Amino acid sequence: LQTPPPRFQTHAGLDGDLRELAATSLGLWVLHQVAAPDVSTSVKLDTKGPWFVEFEYVSAKAPNGTPGIGVVDAASLAMTADCEDQVKRVSQDLCCRLDCDLSKQSNGRFAISLSPYDGSLFAMWSQGETCNCARLNWEPVCNEQSRWNNPLHCGFLLKNQTLTFFRRSEGRWHSGETVCKNLPAHVSPCMFMSSYVGYTLIRFVRLWNTPPEVCPGCDAAFHGFASPFESRP
Repeated sequence: LQTPPPRFQTHAGLDGDLRELAATSLGLWVLHQVAAPDVSTSVKLDTKGPWFVEFEYVSAKAPNGTPGIGVVDAASLAMTADCEDQVKRVSQDLCCRLDCDLSKQSNGRFAISLSPYDGSLFAMWSQGETCNCARLNWEPVCNEQSRWNNPLHCGFLLKNQTLTFFRRSEGRWHSGETVCKNLPAHVSPCMFMSSYVGYTLIRFVRLWNTPPEVCPGCDAAFHGFASPFESRP
């Protein structure tokens, strides 16, 4: 973990194993003009928190949507023997890869993802059979079809079994509406892709035990939903 600015506090009890696991399992994915399969990849955090997970995010040359960041019920990601063997063979690779976007495809467990450029949300509720879509009250900040976009910092806060997404725009952090208020006991932070074409870089930056400082006079303007959750056919 890097030394934080004064307004943050890193978690004093975070040991080396968790730091290494976070860095590798949430690490770097780079796609160059290829159609990727549906992918979700994931660490296990107690949703009582508080935990703030920060990412650096880039998507470009992407004609059909962007990857997402979010969480899945950690019970969804019990490793198979094949995955455990993969981790042993490739210690610097991602810990586990799944062949579906769990925020859009049901496995009977909770999952939710955010596209940080425009605040689009995709969620599968526990025991749900169809994907639910919504959009935070955030203005779009980048065009994913551009040849290149500067890195965007984003993340989410887990606290008292609630989930709130954050984004840094024009040098200031702002939060969004709290999107979940009854999370599973443990979740795994993930990067989600569904039939993605283009270039992306999603890098795990750091894990905090406090959220970033937001603009006190303007943060409330980003709360609420531009479009509430509704089931997608």
